[in-house]
Amino acid sequence: MLISHIMPVGLKGLSLAAFLAVAMSTADTALLIVATTLQRDIYAPFRPNITDRERIIVNRILILILGLFSLLIALKSQSVIHILLLGFSVYVPGLLLPVLAASNDWRIPTWAMLSSISVGAGGAAVWSLLKEPVLPAIIAGLILSMIPFVTGLLCRRKK
Repeated sequence: MLISHIMPVGLKGLSLAAFLAVAMSTADTALLIVATTLQRDIYAPFRPNITDRERIIVNRILILILGLFSLLIALKSQSVIHILLLGFSVYVPGLLLPVLAASNDWRIPTWAMLSSISVGAGGAAVWSLLKEPVLPAIIAGLILSMIPFVTGLLCRRKK
């Protein structure tokens, strides 16, 4: 509103273009990071002899799928705040425990870490879609994330 009331017409357009460029750059970077992470940590271990060409193709397909999924979420959401709350509700349960383990040098099996990420983030996403009955999605996701995490913690090899 400040821009529309104070700036002259030419600067209004320039400011709007700058804001859109920042938003597009942020969205582009987020899509690229998520697609690359999925390709490297989920897809590539099942394909040990993956070629660079196949990595690029898989990355592009994942970017397309994730971009369409993100567009669907954006079109169905009430506000940007709602989208951010949904994102953090999925992000925190998926990564809190694995990051805590990595930061403290706890030797937890890879299967437990990946399961903790998948179950925590997936559980929080499903819980959000169910309109958060009983608990907030972030708490439900954290509780679900603890199950494979604690199992992996108990099964880890001693130094």
